[in-house]
Amino acid sequence: MLRVLLVILAILSTVLGAVLHFWGLYVLAALLLAAAGATWLLQLKGKFDIGRPDSSGYAPVDEEDLNALGILDIRPKSGKTEVRPKPDTPHHEPTRAATRRSASEAPQYSIFESEERLSSVETRVREPMPTERNGSSVDTGVSRSPTSVSGPVTKERKSPQYQVASCSDRIDGDVVLPCLESMCAALQANTVCLLGSEADGKGHRIHAIVSRNAYARSGGELTPGNGMRWSNSIYVTVERAADATWDPYDLQYYRETIAVKELAYAAIPMPPGGRRFLLIADSMYDGVLENSRAHRVFEHFARVLGEVVDRDDEAPSESAPSFRPRREIIAEEMLRARKRNSPMAFALVMLNRAEEVVAEDGVDAVAGLETGIRKRLEESGDGLRIERFGDLMFGVFVASPLTDVELWAMQVYDDFEKMGQEYRGGVSIGVAMLADRHKTHEQLKADAAAALQEAVKSGVCTILE
Repeated sequence: MLRVLLVILAILSTVLGAVLHFWGLYVLAALLLAAAGATWLLQLKGKFDIGRPDSSGYAPVDEEDLNALGILDIRPKSGKTEVRPKPDTPHHEPTRAATRRSASEAPQYSIFESEERLSSVETRVREPMPTERNGSSVDTGVSRSPTSVSGPVTKERKSPQYQVASCSDRIDGDVVLPCLESMCAALQANTVCLLGSEADGKGHRIHAIVSRNAYARSGGELTPGNGMRWSNSIYVTVERAADATWDPYDLQYYRETIAVKELAYAAIPMPPGGRRFLLIADSMYDGVLENSRAHRVFEHFARVLGEVVDRDDEAPSESAPSFRPRREIIAEEMLRARKRNSPMAFALVMLNRAEEVVAEDGVDAVAGLETGIRKRLEESGDGLRIERFGDLMFGVFVASPLTDVELWAMQVYDDFEKMGQEYRGGVSIGVAMLADRHKTHEQLKADAAAALQEAVKSGVCTILE
């Protein structure tokens, strides 16, 4: 900017000198041009000096400066602290204590060697194990050697994806844990747990578990309750926390309250008289487990685990039939009825002794009763769609008006009252008629469930219009 100003003043002085015929103005113009040239040369010289390195920057750094920065030494980690001579020691002669090395001490390596060799001499620090509220150890995902050989030995795996991965059987653990990890990844589940019990249904325990949640237990006994209802059915059941019969806040394979949104479970196909296993998977999100693909994956791993944990030669029970999510079935029937502009009833039929049978009898007894219930429902009318909705519970879609539905429900109720001893106690029937207020499948299902609860309490068929 200064250079431009000087040039302008020089031009102005020259013009004035020509007009006024005063030679002093020409001298002033020459001086101004000389000053502008000088400033240009100085600026040009400064540009060249910027790109030239400063030789003083390459002066050697004293060791005292490194010490002031906290850089004392550069060498690989070792298991023992080595003695370093003071900087002022003449010629840095190593002392006798520094040169003597035991046979068990790790050798010195250069900092340019591979990371594998350097990691081999690192000191591993063992952290103290936290404890639960009940005093048992808390799994932190780090494998530890057992301190005692008495009792069952737990097989634990260290995985970057899972906070907890353990199996109570050391032999099964090499196969069961990778299987559960694969199942958890395929289902995108939060926790996959394999519960075990004796043949009489007592002594429930965590046989193996894989979880992304650090609050999952790595083993121990369980007490079946509101959240841990044991199931002997080999059919895969998926329940949501919003309308489930289990308490989502009472899952005992967690040490703390976990807000689980979905729970899938099924009994592992096992021969009668042997140990019993229940496979469980849960999710923190809706719609993860309640779909046909997740059901097929669950069935596949249940059959694989049945072969792994079963060491007998007898073949397992037959696999479960094809499955469709219940919400899809209800929504499909609602859409079909409204397209035809025809009435429809959704009925839930449940054996009154369902909880007793599931808790006490084996898998074969549950499967046999369900086969008999389905057969009797199929014989009760034409054009009925019958789907399994839980242990010893079926959903029936009846495309008939209210009066015909009442007659059908009374007939089914009376037929089960007259059946054999194994069906003693009869069934409870709750019916919800499809109406304009039912905008979603959840609303229709909720009305049918409410009718079923009322039928269980009153002992008579209940129909909600």
